[in-house]
Amino acid sequence: MSGAAAPVPPVHDDGGPSPLRGRAAVVSGRAQAGTACVETRPSAAVAFAGIIAFVGLIVPHTLRLVVVPSHRYLAPLSALGGAVLLGVADIAARTVIPFGDLLVGIFTALVGGPLFLVLLRRTLKRSGATA
Repeated sequence: MSGAAAPVPPVHDDGGPSPLRGRAAVVSGRAQAGTACVETRPSAAVAFAGIIAFVGLIVPHTLRLVVVPSHRYLAPLSALGGAVLLGVADIAARTVIPFGDLLVGIFTALVGGPLFLVLLRRTLKRSGATA
């Protein structure tokens, strides 16, 4: 799979030649491998560690929207925000049911799920898709 050309839809309906014909984007094998790596690593993290790994995905995106879009401040704030979220989830899991044992993932899912849906809806609105 090295250098597969993407199909180009015709632009004109009058039967004339398309000005885009022959200008298909060629994606190198290195770019395809990079895309596959970027797609599978977060999926594997969530599958392996459970919903707690989802915190590492949702906290930076939420902070970027709410606080600051600059990466200079986003990395330390993401680490702090993830730690605070997991700490609060752990305290909630230990205090909701006395002498019981709830999973921290339940509380992180309660926070992360709705935030993910908000981020998804906002992204779809920006792209013009309906949701």
